[in-house]
Amino acid sequence: MVEAAKKKARETGKRVEIPERNTEATTLFANPDGKTLRVELSTEPVRVKKADGKGFTPIDTTLVEANGVIKPKAAKGNLVLSVGRDKTLLKSQTADATAKITTPSALPKPELKGNTATYRSAYGKGRDLVVTATRTGFQQKITIVERPTEPVFFHVPVDLPKGMSFAKNTTGQPTIVGEDGKTLIEVRPTLLQDAKTTAADAPLDTGKIGKAAVTLAEDGTTLVFTPDAAFLADPATTYPVTMTAAASDWYEGHTGQTNRDGGAMDAYINDYDLTDSWDTFADPEIVVGKSYASSIAKR
Repeated sequence: MVEAAKKKARETGKRVEIPERNTEATTLFANPDGKTLRVELSTEPVRVKKADGKGFTPIDTTLVEANGVIKPKAAKGNLVLSVGRDKTLLKSQTADATAKITTPSALPKPELKGNTATYRSAYGKGRDLVVTATRTGFQQKITIVERPTEPVFFHVPVDLPKGMSFAKNTTGQPTIVGEDGKTLIEVRPTLLQDAKTTAADAPLDTGKIGKAAVTLAEDGTTLVFTPDAAFLADPATTYPVTMTAAASDWYEGHTGQTNRDGGAMDAYINDYDLTDSWDTFADPEIVVGKSYASSIAKR
């Protein structure tokens, strides 16, 4: 197959893909010189094995409903979302581990658009739950449509994969620990972004960002997110506000799954909150020197 591809590349003057040698994250080509090969490596899977185990199919994270569940068309792992009417938001399998996230009350039927499922008012009127399917898992966010007039907090029950559990470090911050009790990762305060910040075509220094503190409830399995009240009340904050909640990135790096983040955290560093930082793994860009209405430098 390799020699045949080289011959064809030389005859056509164009590189020729060799599908039989591809993997989930690598693509092999024969170069037009008919002698050398070119391999392209991706930091995330670009294809997954077919259900019958023969060959690959391109990754397609478009969400579809079938047989009473919602799933991406083709993605790494086994992500299953609720069609509504129950409290189990999702189950996500990575390697041999499965995590489950539930909600305090029964979910409405979601609105599907591309790789995103939106459960309207899942946390009360105007507080939507949004799940985005990724190539290797999921990201869960909560949007606050209107400026609140009372304190806001969100309970997110999480069943971690077998062998992992929540704990607290010496400062009371939630952590995820392994069977040996050693900390695998810290669950840091999470990112708040106003509507101007999340706009795809917005200038880099537009909008406001804040943070939501996260604590572990007494049941030991529920994370409680509390968005900064001052940020929510600030007249300069444009609604809707988006809060990053759970994501498969928390545990993937410890269950054999490799993705662009490697299970690591993307820390936010600023000049006014020196004793704390919060995770920005869901932010698609890494920008140095970005300012949000002050001299705050981002990542």
